[in-house]
Amino acid sequence: MSGKFVLGLDRSMRVHFFAHMKSVSSHQFDITFTGDKIGRVGDTGNAAGKPPHLHYGIASFVPQLWKMSSGTLGHLRAFYLDPSEYF
Repeated sequence: MSGKFVLGLDRSMRVHFFAHMKSVSSHQFDITFTGDKIGRVGDTGNAAGKPPHLHYGIASFVPQLWKMSSGTLGHLRAFYLDPSEYF
């Protein structure tokens, strides 16, 4: 479980996921910009008792079919994006 988390939607319709947060300072439907504080890193959910950290993911509503594979859950590769390609 991800504990306290934030989901954000950017103007390119990509979903950004931040998990295990200690606190969330943004609110539903807030418009945020690069550098805005949305919360604090923590150890909530199944990370309880571990050093504070953040899990980040980025996904697309539009599938990138060429990224799919025949492996276990390979179809999900069409939706999950590599953050290093965007930042």
